[in-house]
Amino acid sequence: MTHTYSLQGISCANCVAKVTAALKGVPGVTLVGVSLDPPQAAVAMRTHIATAVLAQAVSAVGAYGLSDIMGHAS
Repeated sequence: MTHTYSLQGISCANCVAKVTAALKGVPGVTLVGVSLDPPQAAVAMRTHIATAVLAQAVSAVGAYGLSDIMGHAS
């Protein structure tokens, strides 16, 4: 299954690389695609992973945020 999330705080290719690596490091994540415009992440996973878990991984590598595509923060 693949879910798309909104990202906050990314502004450059280095940000994309850091967020991509952080999300790929979450157990159960199989594929990650991060874009700057729009600032989003598409995350493929074996089983559902809570948005809060992904948001924690992203915030651990910088001043970044991740929320579900409907804008609900986690």
